[in-house]
Amino acid sequence: MKVSKKLIAAVEGTLEFDKTYDEQNINKQLDVIKPGPQQRTRILDACAIVAYHMQTDYPVVSCLLSDDAPQFKLLIEEQALCWIHDGRHYKKLGSAAM
Repeated sequence: MKVSKKLIAAVEGTLEFDKTYDEQNINKQLDVIKPGPQQRTRILDACAIVAYHMQTDYPVVSCLLSDDAPQFKLLIEEQALCWIHDGRHYKKLGSAAM
């Protein structure tokens, strides 16, 4: 998630692994660490991915049909592009050949 080792250590020292946090509580804990806005977003994204994989109420999706957005890459094992978004790769190949 492109977060420094120092920041990862700070998060690990602040957040409890076996505890469930709501948005208000996790933001309160992150206020102690004081990450920058981009790092805060990355930490929250990582926490959301972990929470998704740890939950047992719903099956974890193994393949997701999406638009190839980078935030989905760590969420699932396999990512399939919808045909509209997949076509842009062929368009690039066609324009490179000209």
